[in-house]
Amino acid sequence: MNSKVLVYLIQLLFPLFLFGQNQALVIAVGEYEHFDNGSSAAVADATRLGAMLSARFGFEVEIVENPSAEDIRQKLDEYRQHYEEGAWPSNGQLLLYFTGRGAEQNGAGYFLPADGDDGQPMATGLAWYNLLAEVADIKCTHILVVADALYSSRISPDWDGQSPSIEQRPLPTRLDPGSLLVRQFSKSRIMLALDPQNPWASRDSGLSTLFRAGLAWAAGQSEEASIGLVEQYLRQHSSRAIAAYSFKGDAPYATFVFYSQPPEPAEQQPGSGGGQPPAPGGEKDGFVHVSGGAFTPQAAGYANPGNHASPQEITIRDFYISPEPVTSADFVRFGLYEKNKAPDSPHWRSYTSSVTEVDWYEAVEYCNWLSRHNGLEEVYTIDKDEESESNLNRNDEKKWAVTANWGANGYRLPTAAEWEYAACGHAGKAVENSRFMVDEGISEWCWDWEGFGYSSAPEQLSDPHGPPRGAFRALRRQSDEEPCGAPGAGAPAKRYSDVGFRVVRRGGGVSE
Repeated sequence: MNSKVLVYLIQLLFPLFLFGQNQALVIAVGEYEHFDNGSSAAVADATRLGAMLSARFGFEVEIVENPSAEDIRQKLDEYRQHYEEGAWPSNGQLLLYFTGRGAEQNGAGYFLPADGDDGQPMATGLAWYNLLAEVADIKCTHILVVADALYSSRISPDWDGQSPSIEQRPLPTRLDPGSLLVRQFSKSRIMLALDPQNPWASRDSGLSTLFRAGLAWAAGQSEEASIGLVEQYLRQHSSRAIAAYSFKGDAPYATFVFYSQPPEPAEQQPGSGGGQPPAPGGEKDGFVHVSGGAFTPQAAGYANPGNHASPQEITIRDFYISPEPVTSADFVRFGLYEKNKAPDSPHWRSYTSSVTEVDWYEAVEYCNWLSRHNGLEEVYTIDKDEESESNLNRNDEKKWAVTANWGANGYRLPTAAEWEYAACGHAGKAVENSRFMVDEGISEWCWDWEGFGYSSAPEQLSDPHGPPRGAFRALRRQSDEEPCGAPGAGAPAKRYSDVGFRVVRRGGGVSE
């Protein structure tokens, strides 16, 4: 029997019993109370990783930004309690990812929380051997700890008084169907240390970026990508310390696996018909007509030939796009009409500049209001009482269920592909550079769950609108250095001082 068929049957017959749930807790520290050697790159890295884990591999993700030592301990206790009380099935996988600064004292490595002092790591930091001891007893079958921090590879071999309780070991790279079955009955306790081994290294040393690239490469090699495959990629592409450890309770033949999520079949692609009344003809609403066509993704980070999720070419249908982002004045009108309250923000530079401090949910609400205001059919159905099953972000306090009718003629957010297609001028003369205006330093919301790559599945090569689930929505920003837009990701319910949005509408059925 074909191995893929066997794995599929296993997943079909025993989905929860054998494969459980995937949880990810990402600890990111970029700001410190006692010294200035931090970096916002840690939080940015965490967001990008969370977006990839949720959209590509189906992890439920929680990101904790700049926590104290006590915050970290309490969060680990919270996760332990979830497993002990049965809220989360014990046969799942738990990824704990730490990114930030590290320190060393007496030969042991420490992770520095926001209230840590690099001059007193033993007193204020979290020793890796203590963290592993706490993690080992969590009642989850498969636990992977990844540490992107200086000195994370320095762990005392007698950290809990037992020998050997921790040791370096090779990680399996290939898994046959039999080993996939066996691993479900064996614990894995693995730590992967990404150690720059340079006290003066910049926090932007690229190890978290390399880890994400390794995940993408491994998923391209196998639909059941083991952490061993990721480690193999890291060792081939970095001269810095990449150390894999087995700690208490680990079975040497067990491992941690990243299962690629199948793309969602597109029932109705953007721009398809639907019998709705036509949108405003031509450019009467000031929108620019973008002629459809095929293009090769060029957005920064998407054009990497080693990234399995970036196809050579995708096709976009005709659509109309606002030549500039929604302004603060536009959004105030929406607030007055819908909420009888004029929104305001100290980050707004003027009422004619791009609106910011607007979360993703408010952006889709604005789109529906604008459709109603212009007598068009709303694109979005928004249910504020139903929690979205596609939202894997544990920090999202809203989690509204938002679905799109791609055949509606109203206003909506652009997909990431549409945004790039227009920004890069792929539409030729249809969109002149002077008619696609961006506000410098401002990113813009898109519809998609961000997965940092386009799906190469055949049904997603035409008008892709992103992964079926995720934890972060796509952001795009254009600059002189990155004219096709730099991919980013934002928490849907979070307002950012440098994030706004623009709107589009479908091009099908529009009379010129």
